[in-house]
Amino acid sequence: MKIILALALHTSLGGLQSYTNTLKTVLEEHGHKVIIFTTKEYATKECIEEYGQYYPRCFDYGKISKKELLMNIPKFFYNKEAENKLTNLIKEQKPDLIHHQSLNYYFSPSVINASYNNNIPTILHLHTPFPICPGRNLMQGDIKLCKDIPCAKGTWNALHCIIYKCFNQDYLKSTMAAIFRICCNFVDVYEKIDFLLTPSNAMKKLILKSNISRRKNLDISKKIIQIENFLSYEIIENTIPFYDNEGYFLYAGRLHKTKGLHTLIRAMSELPHITLKIAGSGPLEAELREFIEKHGMTNIEFLGCLEGAELYKAYKKCIAMVYPSNCFEAFGISPIESYAFGKPVITTRIGALPEVVHHQKTGLVITPDNSQELAEAISLLYTNPDITRRLGESGYHLARELYSPKIHYEKIMTIYKRCVPQV
Repeated sequence: MKIILALALHTSLGGLQSYTNTLKTVLEEHGHKVIIFTTKEYATKECIEEYGQYYPRCFDYGKISKKELLMNIPKFFYNKEAENKLTNLIKEQKPDLIHHQSLNYYFSPSVINASYNNNIPTILHLHTPFPICPGRNLMQGDIKLCKDIPCAKGTWNALHCIIYKCFNQDYLKSTMAAIFRICCNFVDVYEKIDFLLTPSNAMKKLILKSNISRRKNLDISKKIIQIENFLSYEIIENTIPFYDNEGYFLYAGRLHKTKGLHTLIRAMSELPHITLKIAGSGPLEAELREFIEKHGMTNIEFLGCLEGAELYKAYKKCIAMVYPSNCFEAFGISPIESYAFGKPVITTRIGALPEVVHHQKTGLVITPDNSQELAEAISLLYTNPDITRRLGESGYHLARELYSPKIHYEKIMTIYKRCVPQV
């Protein structure tokens, strides 16, 4: 089977990119031809050499100036260049299907039209709440969890994003994000795809209770398929559980305000005898360092952004992984990576995280934004190595039972064959 995997920011660090690259590897190992469709600025050297002529330019709307933003507004809502480039790639390569890894303003809904207009079976994979939530993470005003989710209740309800400045607390960017959500409905994105994939039941429920189409006769429930993320061969085949530790807890992920790091730091201020190591980078790092220095905390160490063997070493030697997110998580790859090393996870009762971390079976699940509860959970695992090992053993077995490449390949091929039964 010849498959196009489409995502705008292929070389950017993140869970979406990790999933796409791992899926590409698994598919190729089973003899399928996989083509990456991305933007020129975020393509690998190998991809540029082979398919660079088909890649559109990328305008990173989160980084460019407001003047540049205004000049490129049309591309934000409908990127004609991306549509034309993908159309050319389709005509040249004649793929059996296209698996879009997200719906975003880098490509715009135009790439769905390219697939649809060329009669190519199309799968859309929503790894995050965007564009159902124009602000991206179900954080009202980009500050607190949005419980009512007004933007999900209808096409024009997306204007709530503007009222609360949900996109980076910026009126202009929030306005553009809201209009993008509305444009997706008017382009009939969800009518033009064959299947809509979600990584969790929480994400599936969010979509089902959302009015994501302006056409009342669309039964989106018939298109939704839940398929969990998975671990790479490198992790599954080359790791063994390591139940000893070097006495520290680990946070691995982006340093962003939605990840509950303020809560984690406050919890650690109550546990001066316990060490926390933070692996990752992001816009919150300077603020966290300032807080730690101001309060004279000496039990927190920043490791920087770790990848591959260095990250695996950090997992291997920790007591447990702490993932205290305070925003909606569609899945959470870090917890299942932790399982692969026999390490339990402390996380929050939000989004899909309780699906991934089973309370008192593979970890501990606590209330979001509750530093006291978090401190108690950390202390429990620190002082009870038998409990820590039992949770870690359960997580290790769960990772191999549910999140292996073999299982994911079987699931994804079942979906692909429903799109292209004749192949």
